[in-house]
Amino acid sequence: MGPEAAGPRRAHHPDRQAPRPSGQARRGRARVEQGLEPLAAAGVPLPVVARPGETLSDTLVGLLAAAIGNGRLAPGTRLPSTRALAASAGVSRNAVLAAYAVLAERGLVDGRHGSGSYVRAGERRPHARPVPDGAPWLGRLTPVPQSTGGGKPALDLRLRTRPAAVLPAASWRRAWRAAAHRRLAAGYGDPAGERRLRAALTDHLLSSRGVAASPADTVVTGGAAEALGLLLGAVVRAGDRVAVEEPGYPPFLRMARDRGAAVVPVPVDGEGLRVDLVRRLSPAPSVLLLTPAHQFPTAVPLSAARRRELLAWARQKGVLLIEDDYGGEFDATGLPPLAALDRHGCVAYVGTLSRLLAPSLRVGCLVAPRPLAAAVAGLRGATDAYLNLPVQQAVAELFATGEATRQLRRARRAVTAQRAALRERARPGLLRGLDSGLHVLLPAPDAATEAAHADALRGQGLIADRLGAYWHGRPAAHGLLLDHAGVSPAELARVAEVLNRLPARA
Repeated sequence: MGPEAAGPRRAHHPDRQAPRPSGQARRGRARVEQGLEPLAAAGVPLPVVARPGETLSDTLVGLLAAAIGNGRLAPGTRLPSTRALAASAGVSRNAVLAAYAVLAERGLVDGRHGSGSYVRAGERRPHARPVPDGAPWLGRLTPVPQSTGGGKPALDLRLRTRPAAVLPAASWRRAWRAAAHRRLAAGYGDPAGERRLRAALTDHLLSSRGVAASPADTVVTGGAAEALGLLLGAVVRAGDRVAVEEPGYPPFLRMARDRGAAVVPVPVDGEGLRVDLVRRLSPAPSVLLLTPAHQFPTAVPLSAARRRELLAWARQKGVLLIEDDYGGEFDATGLPPLAALDRHGCVAYVGTLSRLLAPSLRVGCLVAPRPLAAAVAGLRGATDAYLNLPVQQAVAELFATGEATRQLRRARRAVTAQRAALRERARPGLLRGLDSGLHVLLPAPDAATEAAHADALRGQGLIADRLGAYWHGRPAAHGLLLDHAGVSPAELARVAEVLNRLPARA
């Protein structure tokens, strides 16, 4: 059979694709590219062009040393192999070997046998951003006070620093894994919060605080502070009168003033907010913020009679009562929240999971009349201030599995033991606020004694807040505020002994 009988040969097409590289070749190319990726991210130019008066190796050393020194090549970063870098930099492999040797001599690079060269781990130098000279906005900034302490105190008793009890790590891991198995949402989610979590929160509030609501009345918030800010944004306009407790919660005061509101402080006494003085306000404020369960910061609960009187006044005047029920799950007085007594939509209830689960989660809730809840959710959507959806899903899982309920029981037992330790070891009548909330007040007769007591505690390795810092005007009462959440009974017994030894007056 002749050659023609074997069939026609395929014509060669110049544009036909070349054979694909083998799997081994592709893997090798990927390894090379991966090894060079940190240099590209750090802005190291390749190929290398020698600087005047320098060899290619010297220039390569300068480029790599600069990237390491300014942090663009982070400690622990693996440098490319000498062969890969030589090919991309346009230099000989010996030049790369010489450059790596110089970097190692300078203490910038470590060579690991059989593994390659790595940027040496060590303390990274901070690189401060430039500060403009004479910019007008610089004069409007509020200075941040700098700590002058001689080290970390042995026990920090300042307010709101810890949960009541530590959530078991295994419980959080299970909840987080369950959230991670859910499909990652393409959008931001509902501005009112994950519906599953809102339903869980309404069940939790009904069982733990007697507050009845539906998920449509509930907004998940980034803690109590965000809830307060959203409420102010929804209902307060410039020039509105906003009443607050005196002393009270400083961030709310700042938020109200930032909105142009006229802030009206109302004193508190041994029964909480002076409702008789509230009734005399003319014109009546549009909003009143209060902490009935455990007045912040004096630690007294609002009496039952005053709660009823306040609700009647708010209904008559059309005032919105914002009830901050921080730590309400640990109230042992038996007094119901205002929201549980409200039958006319006068109360917006603010709660938080910071003391039950962990402050770092930044999860709280707002329960309000449905038009107000919808307006708050709309405000969040308009400002694009959505919450982290996977975190919401993990917290919802804690409730769905019953872990949040078990955590509440653990936390309540811990708080009962903490209060018992303080009652047993502190002198009778020394502390106020042992029946509700998570902090107590050690009264002082004057500002000098308050300061002396704070210094004495610091000398014993304890740090506490001073009551004088929470007044809007001139302080009319003094003392120290001590948060016992998360502190063991044994440690609190030691704290009580220290308090017992403090002089009555400086």
